Amino acid sequence: MVIGPGETYPMHRHRHPYLSVVIEGALLVMTDPKGKKERLKVRRGDVVWRVPPDAHSVENVGRTRFRNRLIELLG
Repeated sequence: MVIGPGETYPMHRHRHPYLSVVIEGALLVMTDPKGKKERLKVRRGDVVWRVPPDAHSVENVGRTRFRNRLIELLG
């Protein structure tokens, strides 16, 4: 995933637990389907663990490009 400053990745759903490995850090806001917002400041090298159900959009509210790799654990 790559999200430039001011860009938003649309609402999507993860059905499996996953790791997000941050390649380029940024200030992000994740919004769930009910509108609840979670602010995250992630740095290069960070690893974020998330478990389902997990539906959200991701907005880059910072000044730097965000880039990551997602690793889903399928079973």
